[in-house]
Amino acid sequence: MDRFHGEKSVWPIIRDRIKRSKKSQQIFAAIAYIGSDATKIMPLRRGDILVCNASDAAIKQGSTSAAALKSFFSRGVRIFNEPRLHGKVVVFPKRAFVGSANVSSRSRDVLLEAVIETSNPGLVNSSRRFVERNAQAMSRLDHEDIARILKIRVKRTEPPPPQPSAPLHLMQIPKRVPLLKLLPNEIDFCSVAVENEIRNQRESIRANFFNGGQRASIEAEDWSSDWWDEFQPDMWYVGVTKFGRIYKPRKIIKLSKVTKRNAVVWMAKPRDGKNFIKDPALLSNLGFDYEADKIVVLREERTEALLKLFREK
Repeated sequence: MDRFHGEKSVWPIIRDRIKRSKKSQQIFAAIAYIGSDATKIMPLRRGDILVCNASDAAIKQGSTSAAALKSFFSRGVRIFNEPRLHGKVVVFPKRAFVGSANVSSRSRDVLLEAVIETSNPGLVNSSRRFVERNAQAMSRLDHEDIARILKIRVKRTEPPPPQPSAPLHLMQIPKRVPLLKLLPNEIDFCSVAVENEIRNQRESIRANFFNGGQRASIEAEDWSSDWWDEFQPDMWYVGVTKFGRIYKPRKIIKLSKVTKRNAVVWMAKPRDGKNFIKDPALLSNLGFDYEADKIVVLREERTEALLKLFREK
């Protein structure tokens, strides 16, 4: 499988793969420049290989962070210096990422990177050999090297991390929305086809929607065709149970049809506020009858008061 990652950051995907990979699986990375928060963006572990430009010039101009290299070194990552390196490669046992992305907050949050993800065995092996060829024993950093580069005075520091540009309103429950739909909600099991679709899409949905940030929780549900025409991307809704619970508002991100009757609906759930309100009387006032098994639409003039209840602690 080959996949192109453009415009949106690929780092959340790589970071997730590192965290999910077994500790016995060695990861090979050749990244020219290492930013100050590189250990959070690419959390390599003991025994992993990192080739980068750790030259005095790169440290001095702030392109590579000596503090970040010290953190990697303390974890047991084997670090090699190659001043000529300009490539950006991360290799897992059966997958490789090759592209333009350095390990920095600017790459993750601002720059438009282009990265190819491949599971082609030949390309994965070639990528690993590229890293290994540049991990020369004589260029491996030791304790003395780390101590020395930490003393280098940085003349041009890395620009401060920018404020995220992707939908900031998802950090909080909105004050009002044009339409808010109340939907009967039941816990149900997903079909095998839907489970496979969720598994295959989860990483790309998160990366494309958040542009490298974690501003809300991503959830996926199996919806029948009864609801397809009622919901569109960017629309907000709340799920309601027959016991009188009203769940935190969610925003529809994408609807992916899997079969004639089933679709995966991707939703973003704000991280702030209450998870649910239990108030059967409120539901009655809103005109919702669970047994009627229908959607109730609240217009903007009625949504502000309901949304406020979720924001109140």
